[in-house]
Parts: sequence; C-alpha cells; structure tokens
Amino acid sequence: MVIRQIFDEPHLVLAVFKGNVSEVQDLIESGAVDDVNYQDTERRSVLHAAAFCGLPEVIDLLIVHGARVNTKDNRWVTPLHRACCSGYPDDGSHRSVLRSMFTLQDMASDPVDATKSVEVLLRACADVNARDKFWQTPLHVAAANNAVSCAKLIIPHQTNVNISDRAGRTSLHHAAYNGHTSMVELLLQCKASCNSFDKKDRRAIHWAAYMGHTEVISLLVKYGAEVNVRDKELYTALHAASANGRLSAVQLLLKLGAETDAPNASGNTPLHVACLNGKEDVVYELLAAGACLSARNCRGQTPLHYAAASTHGAGCLEVLISVGADVNAQSLDGRTPLHMTAIHGRFTRAQTLIDCGARVDAADCSGCTALHVAAHHGHDLLVGSLLLASAACDTHGRGGMTPLHMAALGGYTECCRKLLQAGANPNAKDEKGRNAVHLAAFGGNPETLELLIGRGGCYDVCDSFERLPVHYSACAPDHACLTQLLALGSNANQGDVDRCTPLHLVVAKVATTPKRNSLNFQCEDVAGPGDWDGRQAAVETLLEYNAQPSLPDKDGLTPLHYAAAAGLDSALSVMLSVMKVEEVRLTSSPKGVTPLHLAAWGGHRECLEALLAAGCEADTPDEHGWTAAALAAQRGHLGCLQLLLERRVSCRLLLHSAASQGQNECLRIILECAKNPKKAVNAMDKHGRTPLMHAVLNGHKECMDGLLECGAVVEIQDRSKRTALFRAAFGGSEACTSALLQLGANPLHRDELGKTPVHLAAACGNAGALSLLLLRSDSCDELSDNGEFTPLHWACYGGHDSCVKVLLEKCNIKKFCGNSFSPLHCAA
Repeated sequence: MVIRQIFDEPHLVLAVFKGNVSEVQDLIESGAVDDVNYQDTERRSVLHAAAFCGLPEVIDLLIVHGARVNTKDNRWVTPLHRACCSGYPDDGSHRSVLRSMFTLQDMASDPVDATKSVEVLLRACADVNARDKFWQTPLHVAAANNAVSCAKLIIPHQTNVNISDRAGRTSLHHAAYNGHTSMVELLLQCKASCNSFDKKDRRAIHWAAYMGHTEVISLLVKYGAEVNVRDKELYTALHAASANGRLSAVQLLLKLGAETDAPNASGNTPLHVACLNGKEDVVYELLAAGACLSARNCRGQTPLHYAAASTHGAGCLEVLISVGADVNAQSLDGRTPLHMTAIHGRFTRAQTLIDCGARVDAADCSGCTALHVAAHHGHDLLVGSLLLASAACDTHGRGGMTPLHMAALGGYTECCRKLLQAGANPNAKDEKGRNAVHLAAFGGNPETLELLIGRGGCYDVCDSFERLPVHYSACAPDHACLTQLLALGSNANQGDVDRCTPLHLVVAKVATTPKRNSLNFQCEDVAGPGDWDGRQAAVETLLEYNAQPSLPDKDGLTPLHYAAAAGLDSALSVMLSVMKVEEVRLTSSPKGVTPLHLAAWGGHRECLEALLAAGCEADTPDEHGWTAAALAAQRGHLGCLQLLLERRVSCRLLLHSAASQGQNECLRIILECAKNPKKAVNAMDKHGRTPLMHAVLNGHKECMDGLLECGAVVEIQDRSKRTALFRAAFGGSEACTSALLQLGANPLHRDELGKTPVHLAAACGNAGALSLLLLRSDSCDELSDNGEFTPLHWACYGGHDSCVKVLLEKCNIKKFCGNSFSPLHCAA
C-alpha cells in the first residue's frame, strides 16, 4: 500500500478535508468535478472522506449529485463504516487505520459528531449489513469505538444484532473488550446475546475479564452471562483475568462465584496461569479465596513449578513458599521446581528454594538432577550455587552422562571449571563409554577441551564404538578442536567399530547413515556440498597429520568413496593430491564399486573430472558388470554420461541401462556415439536380454520407438526363449504391447517352459495387455504350458478377476481341463 499525500488528490477531496462546504458545492455545480465518485489508489471515494471527517452537509450534497452510498474501498469499508468510527477515541480500530492513510496539516483535529453523518447515510439507504474484509458491519465498528448514538440509529435497521465477524465476534464482544459500558448496556437492551461465542468459544465476559472491565462484567452477569463458562481450551473468565493480572476483575469474579480451581485443557488452574505470567497480586487474591496450592496440571506441575520457571515469577514463588507450597513436588517427568529454575537460569529463585529445603540431588525420570540441567544450559552461576549446596557432581543422568558431560558438550567452560574444582571426574564414562573429552571434542570449544585435558581428561581413550575424541571432533559441526587433538598425538588413522577413520567422518553425510545415529547426538547434518567450505580445512589438517584417504571402512569404502558419493569435488581434489596414481586406480570396494561409480550415480560431474584426471579407469565394471557410464545412463545424468563417453568407454550395456529407466536423451547420446547403432540396439546382456526388452518391460514407449528406429529386432529371444512381447505382457504396458503386435510379434510364441505372452499377461493381472494379445490369437483353448496349465489357470491362481472375465469371453471353459487340476481348483 502506498500512502499518498492529500495534496496529490483532486481539488474536491482537498475541499472535503478542509471541511469547506461552500467550496465543495461550487466545485460540483460549476462542473469542475469530472467524477463525483472519484476513487484513489485504495478505492476510497470522496464520500468516504466526507464520512471520515463527519461532514453531513457534504455527504448530503455528494449523494444528491450521484455519489454511490454503498461504495467499498480495498478493505471493503463503506462510508457508513467510516462514519461510525469518526469523532470517537482512537482505540486501534478503523479510525487509527484511516488516519494513518491521510496526512493533512490543516485537517481539524477536534472530534466530530458522526451521528448526523450516519443519519444522512441511512436516509440514503446505506447498507447497515455491509461487511468489510474482516466481516465487520458498521455496528461492529460503532461498538468498538463507543459510538452509542450511531449504534442507536443503526440497530433498528439491523437484521441481526448478534451477527459475527470473521473471528466469530459480535458487536458485544467488541464493546466488552474495549470496556464501553454504555454500549454494552445498549446492545444487551436490544437483545444482544450475552453468551454468544466466537470461533474460539470465547464469550464477551472472557474479553471483559481479560481487559479488567469490571463494570462490563457486572452488566453481563446481570443480563445472564455465565461466570464459569469455558472456551475451546476450557479457559474461564477467571483464567483470562488472572493471566492478564486484572486484580479488580479477579476479585469481582470470585464474588460472583467463579471456580477458583477450574482446570483448562492443559490442566492449569487460574493460580497456574497467574504464576506463569508473574501476577503476584492475583496469586495473593486466589490463595485468599481458597485456591488449591498443590493443584497439578496435565503434566503434573504445580503452580510453584510455573513460578520457578516464568520470567516474572519471582514474587509469586515467594508468596507460594510463604503459604507452604511443596518445594520438592515432582511433575510427571520427575522434575521439581528446582529443575525448572535450572532450565531457565533463575539463580535467585533457585537459592530461595534451596534455603527453603529443596533437595538439590532430586532426580527426574531420566536421572538428571538440577545440576545436570543447569550444566546442560550453561548457567554457571546456578551451577556454583548448587555445588555450594553440596550437589553431587558425578551423578549419572540421562544416557549415563554426568553434569560435566553436559557442560562439555555445550562448550560451557565456566561450568566445567566449577565442576572440576568441586571434584568432578573428567574421565567418568556415560552409557556409550564416552568421557567428557569426547563430548567436548564434539562440542567444538577449544577452551573447554584444553581445560578438561589439563585436569587429567584422557584424549586417547576409545568409547564403546572404538572412537577417540578426534573422531567426534571430525564429525562435529565445528572442527575447532581437531587440530588441538591431532597436535597432542591422536591417531588420524584410527578406525572405529565400522573401521571409519576421522577422514571418513569429515567427508561423509554422517547424519543420514547408521554411523551418525550411533553418535546419539541431535544436531544438523554435518556434511554435504552446501557446507563443504567449512570442512575443507579439516580435511587438509587431517592430511597434514598423515591421514590416509585410501583406508577402507568395513564395507570397503574409502574417504574417496564418501566424498564422491556426496559430490564433494574439493575434498576429492585435496585427497587425490596426496595419493599416487596407482593407489587411486586400485581404490575399489570388495564389490568392485569405485569412487567413479558413486560420482556417476550421484551425477557429480566435477567429481568425475577430478577422478579421471587422477587416473581412475573409466570403464571399470563392478561385480554386476555395471560401469560408471552405465550408472550415469540409468540415472539420466547427461553431463556425466557425455564426459565418460568422451573417454571412449564401452557402449555395450549403456543402452540397457538407459532403456530400463526410460532415459530418452541418454539413449540418443549413446546411439550417436555407437560405432554400429544397429548392432548396439540388439546387444544382449548376460541374461540374453536386449535394450528393447528392458524398455518395454517398464513401459517406456518413447525409448522403444527410438530403438526400433535404429533397427532393434522384435523377435530376438533371451536365454529363456522369451521375446520383447513377453516383457511387455509381463509389465502390462498396453502401448508397447500394441506396437509390438503391429510389428508382427507372435502372441503365441512359447518360451522354454511352454508359456506364451498370454500366460504372462494373465498371471500378472494385466487385463488390457491380455485383451490385445487375444485379439491376435485364433484360439486360446489349447494354450497349455509344460505343466498343462492354461492362461485361465494362471489368472485364477493370481485372483485376477478382470483377466478371468477376458479369458472366459474368448475361451471354452470345458476344454480347459486337460489335467486333473482345473481353473476352479486354482481359484479356490
């Protein structure tokens, strides 16, 4: 929205804002005005401006000369809406929005009486039920702005005084929220429902209580409002008043019979919400009225838990303790109020609880004490306070971790220092066999790591996964501790239980592998092309300390494999620079997978270039006979495929790969590079299958057409004596089946088991392909395979109803019983 200066508007608009009736009249009658319904960029008309300024004479004059009385601006606001919000206190409703749109230095700032403007508009048949974009009618606007006189004029014309806006709020909601007692009384006298609810089931009394309007509350109750009515979240008016600290409203509601311990959907009573929001006076009042001090919500938390945790709850905590609140009350997860202070670092409140008898070593359900929690969040003052209160510093909590583990993981040096001074053991192990040095290495704070090692923490001890701290530093989000550990003598080539070295972990997408999960940490992904820039230094550092890029993990994959799979071309270049050509050439897993295979599969052209330049063989097959080029073709990576074809790799199985996955562009490029395209399209794999068979099996019609154009032979048989039509029938592609039949493929050709394409279509439930095959078959009555089973047998055996229906239309069922096992037996 562009806010225009008023002086950019036509003279008629300027005259209206000046309030000069005679000038407006002269402009209209002299013909100087082109359009009395002129609208600005926000579609506000001159009539909107006159209504906003409260000029009934101008409004009447404009209407007489043809101004549209119900015209709407971009917010669907009509002149009647604007009139109802003019001349009344600015409370954030329409008037504040409208004044922000106009800037006129000499515009009168005195409030105007909008009543006459409303009268003129109503006489001109202004629509009292018109809604703006918030679905608010002029009555909503009048109610929000305390325009009582305007409301009195509108109500007789209103079809429904309880009409709601987009949020489900009636005019009474708006009046109650703003504390307009006279407006509330008028609406109630005019049969407004005091128990109407908005989309959150909140009544007017909820809003009045939240804002602390006691007169409105009394008036609503007088007209029948329910004091203990609940909204969708089961909040009562007392909850609303307590949450916002409206003491007078709380006192009134209690006198009117409000339930002091009514729970909301979360089980919180008004006392809970008062403590959560730090409303000390309200807490006093509720307790005086008999509120339950030990009430528990759905999580088992008492008001004292909330007072201990909330931002402004210090006063509430002291009040609750002074009347005997249980300082050791435990929630369902076992946390005490002291745990809550530890989470949020409420140092003073923690000291108060300790002084009043809180158990410093009370453990929650995971075994964590308040000291664990404070250390985990790095609240060093609170850690010191708990230690002074004799908190045990080597207690094992969640995952067997001590407070020192948690502080080390977070990199909180001051917390670690205080714990060590109190006698914490830097070599205590958690359930995974990790000491604090392991976790500090992962946390990435060199100062913390130095402190722990200086106090006797071991950096050369393995955890349960045979990982050193240097492994943790390698797979950490920050590698600041890596150099530090290597300089101390950590083995850069130490393998863990999976034989992964630190170099593996640096370049791996560890977060997506089982190895990452076994670290049992929750953090962001630690590798990948997007964040490689921050890891190149780590690789270079490891290589400086003689890390070997050719060391395989338990699956035979080296760091080169990992980097190639992740597309980390910079990592590859750095590692390849320290390797000999023969070493690169021999880098392969037991299954024959080279880094080149993984780069091609992932479509990482830069990695391929680096590997080929370093001496990798472009045509090396894996144990299944797949080359890197075949994998690139299968995945449709054109750039990688072109790069490999430039190295004159064998095209023998490339067409099979591309055809099986429907990679048309790859197929075209391979055929262009083939010395003898006709020979290439009819080449057989180890099973005797041609590219055409692979294409039709998966229903890739475009690939099939391309192969046929290059001379693919339809009737070639594989080692099982099956033609391409068998594959089409098996895959169920009607388009491929129809095309092959038109080219003369035999639907009754038998394989070595005596089956025909009809058998395969029936057995696989491909009714469409089956129908096409039967159209080209004279009869299927005698189509028994070597086991004397007909297509009907196979369709019944597979439970393919649609195929059975097709076959029964074509065949005589009485002739299908050549053996003692009939189709009915198969169906049963």
